[in-house]
Amino acid sequence: PRWVMPHYWYTAEHEVEGGRVLVVVVDTQILAPEETWDARDRLPSSEQRDRQLEWLRTVLAQATQEWIVVVGHYPMYSRGPDPAL
Repeated sequence: PRWVMPHYWYTAEHEVEGGRVLVVVVDTQILAPEETWDARDRLPSSEQRDRQLEWLRTVLAQATQEWIVVVGHYPMYSRGPDPAL
């Protein structure tokens, strides 16, 4: 079976030595500025972006874990040669 993400953005909690880790997975494609999108891509709606950002704010505000790690596929900030990143 293929691995399937539970949602475009989601959390997972893990117990590790030294405490609990909250892994917050965000859809960086939805958060990327429109000018970075390829013309072939389907642009996300501003409503999708707003929903994800509100969800992220809520998750981070309510987190009680000792560690919080936010991950996504694309870097939110980069100094690489690709202007889309």
